[in-house]
Amino acid sequence: MNKEYRAHPLMILSFIRPFLFALVIPLVSALIRYLTDRKPNNILAFELLILAGITLIGVARYYSFKLIISENMLTIKIGIIFVRTSRISLSKLSSVQSEYTPLDLIFRSVTYSINTEAGSLKKSDFKFKLWRKDGTEISEYLYADKTVSRIKFSAIKVAVMAAATSSAATGMVIGVPVIRRVGKLLGIGLEEMLFDEINTVSNKFQTYFPPIVNTVTLVFLLGYAVSFVYSFIKHVNFKLSFGEESLVVHSGFFVRFKTAFKRSRVNNVKIEQTLLMRLIRRFSLKVSVGGFDDAKSVSQVVVPSGKKADILSDFGEYFPFLVSDGRTLHPKRTPRIRNRIFMWPLIYLLINLAISTPLILAFPEFDRLIQFLNLVVFVVLLCLTASLVYEYRHGKLKISDNIFAQSNRFFGTRAFYSPKKNIGQIKITRFRFDRDNGICRVRFTVCSENADSIRVRFLDHAQVTADLANSFNLGDYFDTHE
Repeated sequence: MNKEYRAHPLMILSFIRPFLFALVIPLVSALIRYLTDRKPNNILAFELLILAGITLIGVARYYSFKLIISENMLTIKIGIIFVRTSRISLSKLSSVQSEYTPLDLIFRSVTYSINTEAGSLKKSDFKFKLWRKDGTEISEYLYADKTVSRIKFSAIKVAVMAAATSSAATGMVIGVPVIRRVGKLLGIGLEEMLFDEINTVSNKFQTYFPPIVNTVTLVFLLGYAVSFVYSFIKHVNFKLSFGEESLVVHSGFFVRFKTAFKRSRVNNVKIEQTLLMRLIRRFSLKVSVGGFDDAKSVSQVVVPSGKKADILSDFGEYFPFLVSDGRTLHPKRTPRIRNRIFMWPLIYLLINLAISTPLILAFPEFDRLIQFLNLVVFVVLLCLTASLVYEYRHGKLKISDNIFAQSNRFFGTRAFYSPKKNIGQIKITRFRFDRDNGICRVRFTVCSENADSIRVRFLDHAQVTADLANSFNLGDYFDTHE
């Protein structure tokens, strides 16, 4: 195959889009003022000039774009005065992603992303508009499989994943910029109106804690709701197609995504469980592939949620080559190590009480607010203790041709699978307590754009160093460098 593809005309609009709120909206506002006042407007002329210049650059980029696919090479050319040519070996591609917006469905276009391990973190290496039939043809050529099976996951499983992975902070990051931009577009203080409404609603609730607590709680609940809706809509209609070599994930409602990658390009696989998932005993299966997403997380979900037995069965079916056959190392279990786990949460609790008690005595009018903050700290310390206990009881490590590690992840859990060749850094840490008890903590970091990592603590130091030496052919390295 040696074929050339041209960009879709919507690529011009894609180039202008980053300047939408900074240029186009002020231009519309200036135009409305001109039509109303019927007077020449210098701002309008300046805005029109800049818009015309940006549009011309977009047109030039559109006409100069070429994508050429040969038998084993992909070439991208763009530019008229300064021509940029990028050549990528097909064997080095990490993933490709197709994104269909409602506008794409109307104009038969697709936003096509090509990704490798050499690109920028959390950003696609190449992103452009193609005709939909061309995007489909390229994906089929790159990721065609003889045998393909398809699975569609229920909306309930997607909802469980969305609920378990959503957060108020994420909702605020998504919602606040939208509210600000809509407010500026409409010319009203939308943020102030919304905050006043939240205050009004929170004042109607009579609780033991002061009204500010109700307001903050409502803000967090609204942020969580926005995050949940966004995550659910992004992942609904979740389907998985898999063959002998490739995996293709379909998801989305208003904006539809299709991500394709070869199993051999997977950096590592993660079976994750958030705090909420722990309560309902559900897990999700994710893979780390060379950055294909502009979001904060660049892990591709393969199974949204399921019971542990089902997730392990799916893992064995999709990634049998990652199963580790080494001996299993467990945390060293002694009364002294076990008591150490509870020591730090107890110290944090005593420090919190030592600070809050004088504050309550000094500022009795804020006693209920301080008590609420104490309650929040207590819940966080309980979650921290539960997480440490899990790591002590269920932490695992296997070192062979593949690395398997199981440990806690913030307040959740993670099981980590990676080929030994993908491990970029192994860090062994020992504090005074660790040396006195013959234990250590080990962190494995993947040598990839995403740099996933996992840490396992309380492991027997002699066993860890012996297995690392045997697996990585280090000989007596640890004996001579201790």
